[in-house]
Amino acid sequence: MGGSIGLSGKFNTQDAQNPNMEFSYSLKELDIQQLANNFLTIDKLAPIAKYVKGSISSDFTMNTKLTPSLDLVYNSLNGNGSFFSSKIQVSDFKPLDKLADALQMNKLKSQTLENIKATFEFTDGKVFVKPFNVKMGKINTVIGGNTSLNQDIDYEIKMEIPKSEIPGSVMKVAEQAIAQAKKIPFFEIKELPEKIPVTALVTNTITDPKIKTNMKEKLMEMGGDIKDNIKN
Repeated sequence: MGGSIGLSGKFNTQDAQNPNMEFSYSLKELDIQQLANNFLTIDKLAPIAKYVKGSISSDFTMNTKLTPSLDLVYNSLNGNGSFFSSKIQVSDFKPLDKLADALQMNKLKSQTLENIKATFEFTDGKVFVKPFNVKMGKINTVIGGNTSLNQDIDYEIKMEIPKSEIPGSVMKVAEQAIAQAKKIPFFEIKELPEKIPVTALVTNTITDPKIKTNMKEKLMEMGGDIKDNIKN
């Protein structure tokens, strides 16, 4: 699979109807597509893998119950690990496509991400990814959240979007509102900063993600907190 694999584990059959397994791996520079094709649990634990090209290194330790036919009992799975990649390409991934649509930024739909370092853990039938830093084009981004083994997702994406990257149609609405507010004497209106902090919430499922962002609200706020000024 393009790299090296180290495996270690114990299988306990003292209870033949509910066997236990302890397992760990150490993966070095494995091709992600081959990993997804050869490890049957990857589709449940990391469904993004089938949309990614590149190589990955990862360490992982887990324990789980098994069925008598040796299938994983996913809601009993506990464990943690980390992963690293110097460079991957992501495309045709529905949550990323929907995020790009919500922000009107088509260039986000296909991304080349570099120097990804993240940690994760399994508990209560979910994979929790601790917030990690990545750069999407010119946008500094922090991603964290969880994926259930039923493919439900709940992620928070925090982005520092350069003003120059925000679509002209969105900027035009914000600038018109700010220009109108400047006509009111007691408003303290300021120019928009070079970077706008935007939060996106990605929920529902991998195949049908729902996106909610606060970009328009943040543009108003960074332009002088227009909403609170109007209240005052």
